[in-house]
Amino acid sequence: MQTDFVGTRRTNRQVNADLSRAVIVAVAVSCLLAGLFAPPVGADLCDVQYDFLSASRDEWGNVSYLIGTKIEGPCEASPLFELRVSPPESRAVGVREYGNIGYVNLVENPSEPGGEERQSLNAVPLTHTNGTWITSDMPWGLIGPSFDPDVHELWRKYRMRGGTVSRWRTEYGLRGIMWPELVGARSDLVYIHGGGLYFNYHVAAAYYFPETRHLMILTKQALHDENLQSLNGFLLFRVSESAI
Repeated sequence: MQTDFVGTRRTNRQVNADLSRAVIVAVAVSCLLAGLFAPPVGADLCDVQYDFLSASRDEWGNVSYLIGTKIEGPCEASPLFELRVSPPESRAVGVREYGNIGYVNLVENPSEPGGEERQSLNAVPLTHTNGTWITSDMPWGLIGPSFDPDVHELWRKYRMRGGTVSRWRTEYGLRGIMWPELVGARSDLVYIHGGGLYFNYHVAAAYYFPETRHLMILTKQALHDENLQSLNGFLLFRVSESAI
């Protein structure tokens, strides 16, 4: 009995030692995996945030939305974007990048050399109230997408396999985008800025333009790409006339 008891105690010690080693290995693996998805301590992140500046329309009905950038961290980005939309289908012509924020003066002051005759458009900012972005001028509201743990896990495994942001956009396309919800209205997509990652994001700001029925949404994304570049972006929709 004593031999059996001593042998049992020895076996327990061995089991405890094995468990301790297993815990150490598990912790090490967890730290390794965490390193794949979290920036290194002291890493220099590049955060590019977008901000709506102005909207105008020329004599042919072409609309220009000017979007500025705020840059934080050791990185470079164009300080100004011009999103151009042509009538009557609200077709996005594309985005032009400008290296000088002074272009805004040429748009807002047609008397300046190189300026164009444009009509300024009203921009109605939406306010965030009880989880919904609303404006007193319109009978509808905007709700940003809820956090989806399944999509987050899909992204985590994708990155673990060596997937990049550009490949994600190519492989998943519109399927990799979580759309905001309009309550009391319908909308059609006009433009998606290619620099963003559009799932599990937050709505940073939203603007409605009554003359064009366009809705601009600026997004804030917590994730960064493999180069530690932020993945914020902006989208433009046209609110359906039948819904308002």
